[in-house]
Amino acid sequence: SLGRQKVNSFLYDDDIALVADNGNTMEKLLKICKEFSLENGFRFNRSKCEVVGTRMMKKHSNYMVII
Repeated sequence: SLGRQKVNSFLYDDDIALVADNGNTMEKLLKICKEFSLENGFRFNRSKCEVVGTRMMKKHSNYMVII
């Protein structure tokens, strides 16, 4: 979060980092990225993608995908 605004993506040059509170939200963000890439004629290089998952508390998980 930045103040009261929730941030779910960070972009720098040709890198994208997606952040989600749960797996369902991450799936939605990935679907948006996929649709955008298909509409604009580019593909993500899977060999450069990474998934990072952390368990902060028993009931809360954070997920980050670096594309």
